Amino acid sequence: MTSQGYAETMAATMTAPVTAVTATMTTTTTTMPPSMPPMTTTNSPISDQGGPSGFQEQHDLAETEGFVFDQDRRNASSSSGRPSQAAAAVILALALRLQPILKNLRASVAASLRTLGKLLGLDKLVSLVRSLRAVYAGNATKINAGIAAVAAAYWLASKKRQRDARKRAPQRVAVIGSGIAGMGAAWTLNRGGKDVVLYEKKPKLGGNAKAMTWDVDGHKVETGLAVLAWPHQYFHNYNALIDELGIEYEEHELRFFVTERQKDGSTNCVFAHGRENWEPDADLAKDLKNWDRLYRFVKRVNAVFQPSPVPSMYRVGFANPLNLIPLRVLCKFFGVSQRFWNLVFVPIHTSTFLEVEMETLPATMAEVLNEVVPFTETPLMRAWKTHSYDTIKTMASELPTGAVRTSCAVESARYVARSDGSGFDIHIMDEDGKEEVFDAIVFACSAPAMNQILHGKGATLPGQVLEPNKANGLNNINDRGVVAGLKSRLLNALESTLLDNIMYTTDRDKTFEKGVVHSDADAVLPSQYKDEVLESYCNYVEVDAKNPREIENSFVISSWAPTVRHPDVQGKRAMLVSYNADSKLDAAGTDAEWVSTSREAHPCLTLFQLASSVVCWPFLQGARNGQTYFCGSAVLPANGHDLSFLSGVVAANELGAPYPFAHDPTAHDDYLRLRKLMLRFWA
Repeated sequence: MTSQGYAETMAATMTAPVTAVTATMTTTTTTMPPSMPPMTTTNSPISDQGGPSGFQEQHDLAETEGFVFDQDRRNASSSSGRPSQAAAAVILALALRLQPILKNLRASVAASLRTLGKLLGLDKLVSLVRSLRAVYAGNATKINAGIAAVAAAYWLASKKRQRDARKRAPQRVAVIGSGIAGMGAAWTLNRGGKDVVLYEKKPKLGGNAKAMTWDVDGHKVETGLAVLAWPHQYFHNYNALIDELGIEYEEHELRFFVTERQKDGSTNCVFAHGRENWEPDADLAKDLKNWDRLYRFVKRVNAVFQPSPVPSMYRVGFANPLNLIPLRVLCKFFGVSQRFWNLVFVPIHTSTFLEVEMETLPATMAEVLNEVVPFTETPLMRAWKTHSYDTIKTMASELPTGAVRTSCAVESARYVARSDGSGFDIHIMDEDGKEEVFDAIVFACSAPAMNQILHGKGATLPGQVLEPNKANGLNNINDRGVVAGLKSRLLNALESTLLDNIMYTTDRDKTFEKGVVHSDADAVLPSQYKDEVLESYCNYVEVDAKNPREIENSFVISSWAPTVRHPDVQGKRAMLVSYNADSKLDAAGTDAEWVSTSREAHPCLTLFQLASSVVCWPFLQGARNGQTYFCGSAVLPANGHDLSFLSGVVAANELGAPYPFAHDPTAHDDYLRLRKLMLRFWA
């Protein structure tokens, strides 16, 4: 595919094994002593407009103090007292006696099951289990760290979020970052009547929505470079946004062409969508058949655990066992070869995930991936009649004059407690030393930028003890007591730890770190395929036969982009963005039109990222008295335009702005699903 526009592909299904634990841990039943009044919480109903029915209703949750009681245990302990020493000794002796018996029983049961499995012909299932053990072997440290993070998060959330009855509804909000997530938050807040200021450290808005102006025989042609199309069958909220803004689009077939480079430098086509007079070889045909079986199996399982009447990326099935199985392992079980994985699946989906490491993708993703980019049919997607940056420009045009600050990096944030106890005044300092005060802040930037602003030099957070300062008269930012201060410091530590450990794709895989924008098709396309690729294909991917992880990927914009289909432009100039092809371009002496970098654009789909996004980050949303929210790919389980945009809408909605697409039930359902995912225990 030609874009990170469908890079998220599946927000809800990108759940790690820790997610299943989360669902179990959050279903406990609480029984209160009869002497205590029942604990109540004020839920946040969704109004007919799709947003919260009122800010106070949304956020003034009743304060719940005390511990969870089990009535039976309480009565038993109070009536019978502590057990005698003799009873304790008997219990200990029985436990020690039973331990070897239980151990032998487990061994016998395991042996019986193995024998039964062989008799029933379940050798493949045994092989699958062994493969799973191999995949997760050697990760004890990471797993223990994840369990510790989960335990810390649940401890921090042992009480409901405390809301001060005198809290002010935020009116002035700072949004940090102007990608589609930050722009979505600012646009929604502005429509909700909030005074919003959008900060962007670069000279131009838009994040990954980059555009390029080409000169074709004197005609100026603008095209996108990275975000080029979107899968409309899944991007319901982005569809609603495009319609709301009145932006025109077209549907296009997006074909992939994959070759294998041999030791002698020659290349041969191994896969191509819709290529005339081409048939897959016998092995590939078998793999395609087995992949189709796998896809249908995953679709049936997903329908049981996460049913949905329409396609949705936000279907969350925590009990789905396919969350625990890597897609690569399931491929082996269904007979999909390593050759297919190396030469077809990974090369095509590098355009989706912008990296070659895909061994940990959960099997639940097979359904969406196959429906977005099928192997046996030509993919069909929507593209802007201009380019994706047109969406950013149109949204920004609705913001008031002076609300957009480009080339303005934020250096730090200081949380200063208000004298009336209603929360904090947030002092934002930019790189020029200018300071402004806000009621709330939405982070939509990279993890390193968030960490610098919140935990770097000049930042002060609730719970931090300050030295006496004659200028501001403060000696402690948090005036709510020792316990509240301790909780704030623990939240600060958890937040900093999460931000420190987010890994981006370019940190472990440099394949898509730099894209060279050029027109030298001879340098990157084999002569026997050049004309065919330039005419009909959106991506040309070349895989090294000796090292399948060495992949070159060229986005062929001139073959299909709507703006280049004018008779005066079409076919007159190749427009390419090539990744990991520097050696070829340097050897050919190619002059680059521009170099597009994607550092800190796509977090890796690691176990840590997936688990933290669905287990830990929900506890940090609305931190510091409900005045701090996070959106964008850094805090989500995947990447992409619909997911990032909708996360900004969720953050804005929590700050009192109504949901903008209440008239669209399909989009609204996705909004509710993501809201629950982001704010899991508060939504």
